[in-house]
Amino acid sequence: MKEDYKNALFVSDLDGTLFGGGAKIPDVAAEHLRIFAKAGVSATFATARTLCTVGKILDPVPRYLPVALMNGVLLYSFPENRYVSVRELSVSTFSEAARLINDAGLSPFYYFLDGNGKLHTCYERISCAAMENFMRERREKFGKPFDKITREQLYASADRAADLHEKEAVNLALGTPVYFCVIGEKEAVKSAAALCRSLKGIRVECYGDPYSDAWYLEAFSALASKKSAVEELKRLTGSERVVAFGDNFNDIPMFEAADEAYAVRTAPREVVSAANGTIDPPEEYGVTRKIGELTGISL
Repeated sequence: MKEDYKNALFVSDLDGTLFGGGAKIPDVAAEHLRIFAKAGVSATFATARTLCTVGKILDPVPRYLPVALMNGVLLYSFPENRYVSVRELSVSTFSEAARLINDAGLSPFYYFLDGNGKLHTCYERISCAAMENFMRERREKFGKPFDKITREQLYASADRAADLHEKEAVNLALGTPVYFCVIGEKEAVKSAAALCRSLKGIRVECYGDPYSDAWYLEAFSALASKKSAVEELKRLTGSERVVAFGDNFNDIPMFEAADEAYAVRTAPREVVSAANGTIDPPEEYGVTRKIGELTGISL
């Protein structure tokens, strides 16, 4: 292995970067990652996905380092079978963000972490075809549960939906609030994102779905990001440098924490501009071929 990369940490986004449609790592890329593991390369992943889907997606590859989930809200160690880091949202901030999103006519997927470390995904209504597709894919491919709840169940102090006010807090019987995922049309989602960004203690990522015309709004603790996750991963692994790979707006914070950053060449212009260079798309195994080039490991 080249000397400059003997103590490097390689961190890749998943969707649109390591793989394209189908939520499956290409067989060739998976074989490359197994070669790197045998050669002593430190490689892991940072994604907006949850453990339920990531666990199955990463089955074909070695999982010896913690993985950053939900845009850095959670770090999960597969060898230890536990979350090694959790960035929670305050109840008041979560409640206010929920109100703003609902007032904007959008319906989020709400994420709660219970005392046993299990993540629960809830929703009040499915407001568009993109939400339905999101839920169906995760149910059918990964067996991920989604719980339908009422407004009364969401808020601890509400007797009727019409009684809701800003001061009311989410029901902690659902677990500790950690995340929102909103899916919809671009302008509606961007408007809701602007409203949420006015709140203290919250971070918002807003970007287009790489597989459709839908847009995503993801809201979570201001202490969490792919940047903070990469910084923590670097500390945990004792790495001297970080090389990051991504394709979308939520990867820009990760690029900021990296010593080298590479964007998929088809990524939005702003994402490419934030990187040091570009890589080929997933179907051409851009991530793993770049790691091979940098480390000098033959593939």
